Amino acid sequence: MSSFAARVRAYLWPRRLWFSALLGAAVLIGWIRPVAHGPSPAHALYSYMRTRGLLVDKESVRWLKPQVFALGRTPVLFLARDPNGLRDVYFATAHRTSSSVWGLKRLRNLTRTSSADEAILAIQGHHAAYAAKVGDTYDSLTLLDLRGEPASWTRGWPWYARVQNAISNIQEEGRAAGFGKRRFQIEPKAQTLEVSGKAGLFHLTFDDSRVILNPDTPSALPSRFQGRPTEKAQPGMITWVVDTVRNVSWIGPGPIEWLEHRVFGIKDWWERVYYAIRGDDSAQEAADDMGLAPSSARALLTAPDPELKWPPPALEPNLSPSIRGEGAWVPVLNDPFVNSFPRAPAAFYQTFVRADPERPFARVYIVLFDPRQVQLHIVMGTKEPESATGETGTGQIPRDPATLRHLVAAFNGGFQALHGEFGMMADGRVYLPPKPWAATVAVYDDGSVGMGSWPAPLGDERAYDEGEATRQIPKNMVAMRQNLTSVVEDGVYNPWKRWWWGAAPLTASEQTYIDRTGLCLTTEGHLAFFWGQSMGAEALGEAMLMARCVRGIHLDMNSKHTGLEFYKVFAPNTVKPPLTEELDDARAEIPVPDAPGFVVRSRKAVRTMGTMRFPRWIRRDPRDFFYLTLKPVLPGGDVQVRGRRVAFSASGLPHAGWPYAFARSCMKRVAGGCTWAIRIDPQRAAPGFAAGEYTKLLGAISVLDVKANVESKFGLVGKRGELGWTYRIKPLQDPANEQLLIPGARLGPASRSRSGLGIDADGFWVVIDRHPNDTETISQYFHYFAIKEALELGQGGVHFNTPQGIVSVDGAQIAESDHSSNQLMLNAVAHPSARVIYPDNVPLPYSRWGYAQGRRVRYFPEGPPRFRAPGMQNH
Repeated sequence: MSSFAARVRAYLWPRRLWFSALLGAAVLIGWIRPVAHGPSPAHALYSYMRTRGLLVDKESVRWLKPQVFALGRTPVLFLARDPNGLRDVYFATAHRTSSSVWGLKRLRNLTRTSSADEAILAIQGHHAAYAAKVGDTYDSLTLLDLRGEPASWTRGWPWYARVQNAISNIQEEGRAAGFGKRRFQIEPKAQTLEVSGKAGLFHLTFDDSRVILNPDTPSALPSRFQGRPTEKAQPGMITWVVDTVRNVSWIGPGPIEWLEHRVFGIKDWWERVYYAIRGDDSAQEAADDMGLAPSSARALLTAPDPELKWPPPALEPNLSPSIRGEGAWVPVLNDPFVNSFPRAPAAFYQTFVRADPERPFARVYIVLFDPRQVQLHIVMGTKEPESATGETGTGQIPRDPATLRHLVAAFNGGFQALHGEFGMMADGRVYLPPKPWAATVAVYDDGSVGMGSWPAPLGDERAYDEGEATRQIPKNMVAMRQNLTSVVEDGVYNPWKRWWWGAAPLTASEQTYIDRTGLCLTTEGHLAFFWGQSMGAEALGEAMLMARCVRGIHLDMNSKHTGLEFYKVFAPNTVKPPLTEELDDARAEIPVPDAPGFVVRSRKAVRTMGTMRFPRWIRRDPRDFFYLTLKPVLPGGDVQVRGRRVAFSASGLPHAGWPYAFARSCMKRVAGGCTWAIRIDPQRAAPGFAAGEYTKLLGAISVLDVKANVESKFGLVGKRGELGWTYRIKPLQDPANEQLLIPGARLGPASRSRSGLGIDADGFWVVIDRHPNDTETISQYFHYFAIKEALELGQGGVHFNTPQGIVSVDGAQIAESDHSSNQLMLNAVAHPSARVIYPDNVPLPYSRWGYAQGRRVRYFPEGPPRFRAPGMQNH
């Protein structure tokens, strides 16, 4: 033993009893203080929590385990609220006796639902159940598994991700195992709801109905309880560390923002020094980033198509001298990692611009897509943005074959709820109410996209609340995402005079130069995604102005959260063409999670885009994001008929602009004419009831002669979906939500009918108009289109209205009296796929919009508003 250790031992050993007593007293003081008393543990807990500013519902207190020994700590669930709020479900552990509670630890709010009042809490066996009221009705019922999260939530995760999850559970729920959770949305809402329990079962009484719920088999609930199992998405490492540290109470977001600002400031300084010494080769770097050699980039540059009006004219560079390829649109064509529709023009174009004269090395990349060919969708994350009612999203692109078949890309969403709690809506569900005057991108039930500034509050601006905001949402809006105020509006950068655009701390005198993203609507009606490194909000706005954006929204920022990925999904047993490019950190091929047999090829739109886990959004994600699917457009792909390829053409047919409404092909030439196949896009040639406000009678009207059978309940059935109408050949089963367009008889395999109608895998209606001299049956022709179910039509098939009168598919004139009186009229539809919404909203001073946007759902930051520059006044 060293002389130092011997001296320490000689000093401590004689005083061991004194030190032990001191340590025991410290532990005892920490253990027994504070103490609350009452006639029962519930009353004592109520008294205890009042000292912490929470009012406990004494009737709701549920001790989860009996007291094992006198000094043991017991877990407890209870409902509580702050004096001005609604009730939430809380978890804690505490020492208790029959009349006292002390030593409360691990106090956690499990619901954090400012818009919902958790009014019921019941325990049975290993499960708890609680119900939430939104307004005057019961909105949801949630089951908690008290044993912890199911293993399936983290199955397949690496060990370090499971450790991350356990730490997050401790931070958010008070224990490493967390709680298993299954939420049931109640549709329609229940006016009354009671929950009781017996023998491990929950007894529900709601609106004069009764049901017994076994928490181990909750799928037995009636259809009114729409269950959605809670899922978790694997967190990234750096983003998880930042969020975890930020959520530590004694640290908070301020120091994190200060550190990020300093780090990115140093990075920006170094990049400017580096490029000043090294020189800038942006043209070569841009070509490499977009996966193009300079020579091939020049070869692929295309001029606008006068009929399609796509792509738009090239962009005019701002910095002089311009560099090769800057502002010129490069089509995404014949790419093994990017889905495409047969015989359709390129759905995406890419280019780059330089927008910051102090940082000419910093390029802003633009991915332009045509909303006539590409459908925008919004996905709520499994965690963010944290909702006002406790409801979470799937965090996943739907796994149905139709969606995967048309999936083409995905990109990041907006800020976390912590940074403004801007509006979020997906799949018709409102997760966060919209903020007035916030920059908004919205999707409507006809599939169209709108961008603009949200309108003013319904009532007094100073009394703005969540309920009023939710009531402002139009009935035909199915998804919406907001973030900050508009970056550009009508050719003006930052018309709302915002200063804070994310990341910069309160004391900063300039914005943080960091990876940023944005989305805009151009004057030509296209949508554009922006991504750039070392970029401030001014450069993002300047790039949007170069791209002729009429409305622009700032999306997320930071390399861990930003990017756009292209996809090409292969169905099970599909032969994949061989790859000529090696897989790397920007190109990947993986099985599609949760879709057995499906495989996806993916690449980053820009090779240097983001340092996040790749591919990201084909997996389940904790944060919201956008994804894109291809819209089938005519004329569509070729058809194999007895070993020969038959192509379709839209030439010579009436349309309401591009995309085309009709296409035709002579399937077989016979003596005296042809057997024709006609493809009809019902989104562009719609039945009158489905055409809506954008119907234009431009002569592009087809007449389907229907076989008279008005008594039939079988036929062509239309049903309103989330995005437009879908059609099937089937029996009418739901008259309240379905419409029978053509009643008739099922086409049999030996039918000698003159014409018939089927629906192919792309949703096109296919009409076969068989020539009388053709010996093949219509059923044989439908087999070429892989159509198994078809409907008999009348003898006239498809007729077209033209300025010269009604003509048949081969152009022959038809007298008014020569076709059946049983007809289905199809109207030409020419509605905009993307448009400015709320165009009358004009930019206002901060004194008008600042207060309402500053109202919070959960997060109540201290200090002055963050969207004012230092010294800026409130007007």
